[in-house]
Amino acid sequence: MAKRLEADAGPTPKFRYGSFVERYPDYTSWLDGSVWELDLVEDIREPLHNFRASLYYQARELGLSLHTKTITNVDGRRALVIQATAK
Repeated sequence: MAKRLEADAGPTPKFRYGSFVERYPDYTSWLDGSVWELDLVEDIREPLHNFRASLYYQARELGLSLHTKTITNVDGRRALVIQATAK
């Protein structure tokens, strides 16, 4: 389950339609300016490069910059850490 790592109320992005939005209807909360950790097994249901490209596109459509990093947790699970910021 995606978890917020840092609480920060950012702008509420507009809802965008498309296949990415259908697969991840809660993606807008991930672009709120907070730091999010998305589990590569539980949260992301497609190849990482496809997911990352789609998320970058959605952020750009909202006028945001997206920062991502792939990490390995202490329990050995891989995760994607993301944060969207204003350009």
